[in-house]
Amino acid sequence: MMVDVVEGVVLASVFRRVCAFVLDVLLLLMFFGFLFFIGLGASDLFVGIVFLIISTLVMLVYFSYFEGPSGGSTPGKYYLSLMVVDEKTLKPPSKMQSVTRNLLRFADLLPYFIPGLLGLIVMLCSDKNQRLGDKTAKTIVIQKKAQIKSEY
Repeated sequence: MMVDVVEGVVLASVFRRVCAFVLDVLLLLMFFGFLFFIGLGASDLFVGIVFLIISTLVMLVYFSYFEGPSGGSTPGKYYLSLMVVDEKTLKPPSKMQSVTRNLLRFADLLPYFIPGLLGLIVMLCSDKNQRLGDKTAKTIVIQKKAQIKSEY
């Protein structure tokens, strides 16, 4: 198994990052399901637009808060022992870095008929497994408790 190491830390694999994102999306879907259940999912166009705006803001706040200075890990990343850090200091990103990387998450999720394809391609082509948001905010995702097996 190939382990990417940068500056003494183990980078999160693309697979683990995708799994963490799926876990986070499942948590968000439970919340959005609740909003839908209480009536924000009505067939009225105005209510649908309000639901879309609220959903977008909740997603932005969720990822920006958890991945920011509060600790660098969403619940999905925490469960998989991953953490977002500044690529130079290796500390949790600043509020601005967190908001920047998460605003670009909407671009990383393009095209919407295959959600996340662009972000996945960018991560696979990056030497640090970074998506557009990471590259712009100068962040990386690392494994918290890395176990590197010695070849000796």
